[in-house]
Amino acid sequence: MQYRKQESLSGRPIATLVAAGFAATLILSGCGGGGSGGGGANSVEYTGNTQAADITDTNANEIANETFTGSDAANASNPTFAASTSKNRSSAFVTSKLLGHVDSLSKAAKANSGLPNNTPSAQISVDYSDTCIDGGTVRFTGTVDDVTKLGSLTLAFVECNDGDVVINGSATLRANAYNATIDEYTDVELIYDDLSFVGVDPADRIDWQIGANLRVEQLYTGDTSPFTQVATINLTLVENIGGASYKYDNYVTEVEFDQYLVPSTADVSVSGRLYHYIHGYVDVETTTPLHYSSVNPLRYPESGGPLIYTGELNKKIRLTPVSATLVNVSADTDGDDFYEYSITLPWAALKDDRVNNNAPVANAGNDVTIALGETAQLDGSQSTDADYNLITFSWTVTDQPAGSNAGLQGADSANATITPDMAGAYVMELMVYDGWFSTTDTVIVTVTP
Repeated sequence: MQYRKQESLSGRPIATLVAAGFAATLILSGCGGGGSGGGGANSVEYTGNTQAADITDTNANEIANETFTGSDAANASNPTFAASTSKNRSSAFVTSKLLGHVDSLSKAAKANSGLPNNTPSAQISVDYSDTCIDGGTVRFTGTVDDVTKLGSLTLAFVECNDGDVVINGSATLRANAYNATIDEYTDVELIYDDLSFVGVDPADRIDWQIGANLRVEQLYTGDTSPFTQVATINLTLVENIGGASYKYDNYVTEVEFDQYLVPSTADVSVSGRLYHYIHGYVDVETTTPLHYSSVNPLRYPESGGPLIYTGELNKKIRLTPVSATLVNVSADTDGDDFYEYSITLPWAALKDDRVNNNAPVANAGNDVTIALGETAQLDGSQSTDADYNLITFSWTVTDQPAGSNAGLQGADSANATITPDMAGAYVMELMVYDGWFSTTDTVIVTVTP
């Protein structure tokens, strides 16, 4: 039997799709499964802001970016979308060592004990050292049951150079359940105990300490299609360069796949608490699962959600997938459950900070004609800002038939309405504002008798 690294959507997609939520790729790359339960403290101390985040129009994009898609500042907490792929390769190196050496370690242990390699045995004690790709060592210790494939292995890294980073510290894998029919571990715990990664190339700016506790489990029904993977993540990461610190507290991702061998869709639900070292923590939850498709090479959700981040005093950020390439980011900065700021932008364009190089572009939509008594829907959602700043909306009636008392509803949202009380032409003006500049556009509603 072979123990193999799992690293793609069509293989075991949790490592790719949990990029929907994100830090799990750090510890799941190369490791199949998803999980429930687990938790517990680790030896790396979170040094950032421990208060609930004060969500504002100026930091909403930054918080969303650094906890979802991975900016330069958040590469360590989400290497799937990192500029430097060395981080992802390095975490895959650790987990593939953990899972990929079980068979060879069993054989080595048998050889040392004098047992033939083809002789099944129960608990095998493992104490085995290996040389890393570009120097340094990794030592495997623990026990493996050669029949059930279960056991616990600890890796001790000493100046282990995998070509991208030098790894020191320890990582432990506990294999709690194994399904021989499908050749998969179905209940795994992974613990990083103050594991350090230092980049070989100083330009990569990799120098972090990682502590994590993860419980992973795969849940099957019938012939394994569909199936669900659930992961509970408790993780702390400290960037020694710059002092950034990130924490994931009881962060749960549940992924339901339509098929087992070659899944074509996945629906991802997430919940838990994420800490940003500057802004503090947000509680994260999907109202409905985020929907992914294997035909989408970018691995962004294309529908479902929204994903809600809640900070202090009920202030919120809302991420709503528009398509596989676009997302709507909205912010409720006073906690009244009304999202007064909004912008639709490419997933990859979530930004860390605001710039004011460009004025926003107001788009009040197309002129419409309705019958008296009907309600006109005004749509300013196509308004844009080249700097991808959140923008506010303000609709006003600038002209209407003499004697009309019709008023706007939702005048400070992207989608206002008006119910005219007289036939004639109504001119509505939309003003959008990005914090520095404002622009306007008009739309005419013609009302027939």
